[in-house]
Amino acid sequence: MATVTVKRVLQAIKQYMGIDGTGEDDDSELTIEEAMTYPPVFNAATRITGAFQTMALELLRRNDGGREVQKNNPLNDLVSWQPNTLQTAGDWKAMMVLHRLFYGNGRSVILKSDDVATELLPLDPLRVKSKLIRYRKDGQTVVEKFHWVKIKKDDSLAIYVELDDNEEAWFPIPDSEVWHLLGVSVDGVEGVGILDVGSRSIGLGIGAEKLIQRQNKKGFGGGLFFKAPIGMFRDEGAAKEWIKKVKEQLAGADGDAIALLRENMEVQNLTMNNSDAQLVEQRRFQREEAALLFALESILGDSSNASYASEVQKWIGYKTNCLAPIMSAFEAQCNVKLLTAKQRRAGYQFAFDDRIFMRMDPAALMSFCSQGITNRILNPNECRDLFDYNPYEGGDEYANPAIDKKQTGGASNQPNNAVAAVLGNWITREQNAVTACVKSPQFITKVEEFYARWEPKLADAIEQLGGDRQLATDHCIESKRRLLEACECQPEELAGKVGACVESWPNRVHQLIEDLQLCLK
Repeated sequence: MATVTVKRVLQAIKQYMGIDGTGEDDDSELTIEEAMTYPPVFNAATRITGAFQTMALELLRRNDGGREVQKNNPLNDLVSWQPNTLQTAGDWKAMMVLHRLFYGNGRSVILKSDDVATELLPLDPLRVKSKLIRYRKDGQTVVEKFHWVKIKKDDSLAIYVELDDNEEAWFPIPDSEVWHLLGVSVDGVEGVGILDVGSRSIGLGIGAEKLIQRQNKKGFGGGLFFKAPIGMFRDEGAAKEWIKKVKEQLAGADGDAIALLRENMEVQNLTMNNSDAQLVEQRRFQREEAALLFALESILGDSSNASYASEVQKWIGYKTNCLAPIMSAFEAQCNVKLLTAKQRRAGYQFAFDDRIFMRMDPAALMSFCSQGITNRILNPNECRDLFDYNPYEGGDEYANPAIDKKQTGGASNQPNNAVAAVLGNWITREQNAVTACVKSPQFITKVEEFYARWEPKLADAIEQLGGDRQLATDHCIESKRRLLEACECQPEELAGKVGACVESWPNRVHQLIEDLQLCLK
């Protein structure tokens, strides 16, 4: 009796979900295979899935020194190398992201051994439905998420279920046993994909291409139209032979072929009409809509592409607007479904390594590393790791090589020659600029204009060395104070007074270096 009741409940649930087996599920008007035949869609899909194939997904553990990859942990091997016997990690990640993009859901069954995930088997999104099921358990109402999967006899999951004599059947799998990459969702249970919201837009683009293809097949691709007098070509064979000779004549290898028309024949040059022009504009618009659907800022071939200062800046925009939401959801599913609560509390977490994209612009990456080392945020070995170079002994110290100096034998307070050379060059330029201002009858005005431009440049240089920008402000205030004192003279004495004032300015380098060292303490 209890068995009959359970079967009735399951049948009622299946009818509620529309999977009672009374008929085939309705296919989407636009399939993923057809959508991928549209070049903008194929380009966008391969760009996004290719990014996830390129980035390594690693299991990390936080410690006192930062985060360390757990290379000997089997879970790291699962997501970094081979999640199942048929796919590499890159192929599996690309498939899950592709399913998430087009269907709003990327799912894989989690197979475990001793409560540790050992395999991730992808599920066909067209044969899975996710629903919240409400039932009574221990006298209480429980709401739980289930994934109903249609399993066939030839599926890899068939060995884990009993199909009896059926070729296929629906089976419920609890959410805790399904890795689910959820897209934009209305109810938080199932995601919405591009095939749900963009089928009309993509269909228009495909339809426009098919229309042009049909026109070309019917011969509407020519640029000339010949009008013959009535009755001239009653014989179809003669007409075709004449057209063939005209083609041969106009397509001559010399490029200067001339055709002679007789018997009152006329020729018209076919130009693009308004409908054709509108079709071309529509195709351009469809490319932009494809980029919007995939959250891309541009599609290859789009003339309105945004410009970027470097490949790194382009990557940042691409990651922020397109990849980051998927990366975050991907990492969260791995952390929740593959790790136990105890492991998460112990500092374990999955994360993508996107540093490979930073190597696309070595100059920008080198500048980033230089600033990081100067400001003691990065050490040399961490920067070498960004370039995939081997570490060297002593490269783990957080020190500014321009100022900090290893003490050997005894303490030394002599400023580093490199810093002195850099700051000395800046002060020399300041001397020359101030001296040039003497030639102007409006000396004080010229000096004020010069320092308005000079102060932020000097501040940038000091900041590069690890100092505070306020040092540049203080230095410029002192310079202007000294110059105002020098102006307390007759006009003919101004050049000599200013020259004497700036003559000793190279000695101010030592004060700047002392202030820099105070900033770094």
